[in-house]
Amino acid sequence: AWWFVVFLCKDWRDEFQLSMFVITFKASQFVAGVVQAIFVGAILYSSCIPDCSSADAPGSHPAFREALVLFLVRVALCWAALCLLPFATVKGGYRYEPLRGELRLKDVARKGGR
Repeated sequence: AWWFVVFLCKDWRDEFQLSMFVITFKASQFVAGVVQAIFVGAILYSSCIPDCSSADAPGSHPAFREALVLFLVRVALCWAALCLLPFATVKGGYRYEPLRGELRLKDVARKGGR
């Protein structure tokens, strides 16, 4: 739910915001999805080794299906941001044209006071 709210708050026409959304999303997905799943899966598997029935096996819990659906929703959000990327424009950076009344980059003193 958090990433859906973050995705809705982004400017879909800004290339930088879409790129940063994908990068931070994939980084958090790696930490939350991969590293956590390794530990949880290892604990469930090691607890199942001595006496394991099909009802206690990893992946047979009811919350597994909900987690799988939420994972697929997160993947769909990432692909939606990637699909919007070709239609985004560059805002800011060297191509930024200031509005009337704003200071131009060359008018502002650089680091070092020169």
